[in-house]
Amino acid sequence: MPFCIASGGTISGVMQWFTREWRDGALSDEEWQQRLDDYALHAPALRSDLPVDQTWLLDLDLHDGQVQSWQQRDGQFSWVLLTGDFQRGYRLTSLHYLDARLIGADKEDLNELLLGPRSELLYDEVSQVGELLEHRFLFDPSGEFGVRFRRASVSHAPADSTLRR
Repeated sequence: MPFCIASGGTISGVMQWFTREWRDGALSDEEWQQRLDDYALHAPALRSDLPVDQTWLLDLDLHDGQVQSWQQRDGQFSWVLLTGDFQRGYRLTSLHYLDARLIGADKEDLNELLLGPRSELLYDEVSQVGELLEHRFLFDPSGEFGVRFRRASVSHAPADSTLRR
């Protein structure tokens, strides 16, 4: 799947189903629904192909998550997101990817995308690319990127709503 940095430094082009056009209503109602239906078929098929200890990737709820910190080094990518909402409560979701490389972005692009004052994670999607997995993310107000990796882990801790930007 192609990806690029659009003019003005905006990261774009890595999402397959939940694209900016899908989110912004630029597709016909039929196309919009077809993307949703296609991912709804993709996820269970992928679940049956994933190693059992990686199926949790398909159950994450990262919608409206705000990145608190991130780092990339030695073939690993890690980040901590504030997830949840006022009704359910907040938690810090820590994701750690092994044998990882960024797609659609590099380290220099990520600070603005992930830590901007209005930055929120809107949608994520998971795919398998050969023997590797790919976790892709669409952000508001702009930008997207992904991580291609071999294995990932997650942990959660309670968080206070005051961490929200």
